[in-house]
Amino acid sequence: MKTKFTERALSLLPCIAWLLPLIICEPLSSAFALISSALMHEAGHVFAFFITSSGKPNLEGRPFGFILMPSRPLSYVSELIIAFFGPLFNLLFGGILMLKALPSPSDAEYYFIILNIMTALYNLLPISFLDGGRILFSLSALLFPIYTAEKIRELVSFLFLITLLFLSLWLIMMKGVGYTLFLTAGLFMLFSSKNQR
Repeated sequence: MKTKFTERALSLLPCIAWLLPLIICEPLSSAFALISSALMHEAGHVFAFFITSSGKPNLEGRPFGFILMPSRPLSYVSELIIAFFGPLFNLLFGGILMLKALPSPSDAEYYFIILNIMTALYNLLPISFLDGGRILFSLSALLFPIYTAEKIRELVSFLFLITLLFLSLWLIMMKGVGYTLFLTAGLFMLFSSKNQR
């Protein structure tokens, strides 16, 4: 039991490491907004686990965020719903805040709105280990054999990451910006092969 707890605690360290620069360098409101948008995202997944009767999920840390892992195998329809509900909750929360804050949102409201929308869009990218990759895989698995669905996800993820890398290189050479995009796309490529289904 102690070993399992230690493993789970250590698995959260990469996520904390990604948050530290923001917490140290940015205003407290933006750090709080980021953490809140991540919690809202995971709340969407938990809600979807509940409505699909998919059992109690386990929280695990990954280099690019947290992930809720099912405690038992799920149907592809349940996986699709669970993957979709995280970004959906972010978009709904961001939209509600936007309607409440208009016409002149405060700095805190602005951070909450933007970070919820960006969290949703980030997670909808068709990269194998993000929600977008899981949605793509689940849809493909409903239409094609499992082997074909895995190949579709791998191909789309690879093509998307290569496009991001070339776009970032072009931005660096032509505009002098895009270093963060290049680093992120490179890290995505590094971890995408390790996080296949």
